Amino acid sequence: MAIYVLLALFGIFLNLITVSNKARSLALLSFATIISIIRVDVGADYGSYRGLIFIGDSLGGDSHSEGSFYFIVDLANTISEFYSVYIVFAIYAILASFFIYKTIETLEFNNNFLYVYIYGSVFYLQSFNLIRLYVAVPLIWYAIVCKKRLNIVVTLILIAAFFHYSALLMLLIIPLLNRNYSNIIKLSFFVIILLLLIFIPESIIPNRYQIYLNNDYSYYSFNLIFFLLIGWFFVELSPFFKYKFLIKNLAFLSFVFPLLFIILGVQPDLIYRMSFYTMIYIPLYFSTSNSPTFFYDRLKFIFCRFIMPIIFIYGIFVNGSLNKIVPYQSYLY
Repeated sequence: MAIYVLLALFGIFLNLITVSNKARSLALLSFATIISIIRVDVGADYGSYRGLIFIGDSLGGDSHSEGSFYFIVDLANTISEFYSVYIVFAIYAILASFFIYKTIETLEFNNNFLYVYIYGSVFYLQSFNLIRLYVAVPLIWYAIVCKKRLNIVVTLILIAAFFHYSALLMLLIIPLLNRNYSNIIKLSFFVIILLLLIFIPESIIPNRYQIYLNNDYSYYSFNLIFFLLIGWFFVELSPFFKYKFLIKNLAFLSFVFPLLFIILGVQPDLIYRMSFYTMIYIPLYFSTSNSPTFFYDRLKFIFCRFIMPIIFIYGIFVNGSLNKIVPYQSYLY
């Protein structure tokens, strides 16, 4: 628990000294990355990944799926078989942080974005469990904000899919993100995609992911739906902000996508995880001005830089044991 308190205090401290936004971003992101690298048995999925690294594909599945994982494991074993588990987790932590860095670099090192990512419970702490997904997520985020040509964006999505297949779904919605489509058009397009996904034959889905097609995630789903609904309302009620259409479209898709699955009685977790990709609208919203007045910018600054670190600690204190975020253990002590 002490390491998380130190991370929160460090983030607050960086706001009290005079440094450039780039230096502040590098310092905070580096500290968070080190915490992720040196952990041992922290995160509910840590034991499963340790088994995969030592035993092989023990979860059952196609050994050719997501080749990045097996490549990283082979690389770690080449460096040191004894320390291979630590090396694998370190590589994933470094990759995730690198793509987050590229995203905030594109946003001109807006520190509000980084603070929401690190201290928002649905982002940085999730990377302790969903290590493959949380390399794909920031890479997709970079693809969304980089404003590159379509062929480059598609290439970035395909690279992200090399880390987690769910990233391929972003090929279906990225054309919607930077256009001022009505909600009816977006909803109709999304329903068509959803129906196609529901009727995909299970035989073409990798074995490791078939378990997600009939798992019940309704309790988790409804909590996230409520969270995303609030976020969507905040965005819709804010008349002035940068990236207006992009943020509004992302907020809408984040809310509607899992909601449709619940209405249809289907909770395929693999597809449902798409909400992590579109939830970039939350840190992106806080990193832009929603009003031309100085007052609202200061409110965002205070919330992201001072209040969120406190909420971060409170959340870990109350719920940290649920996903084995606490107690924190490290191979350094």
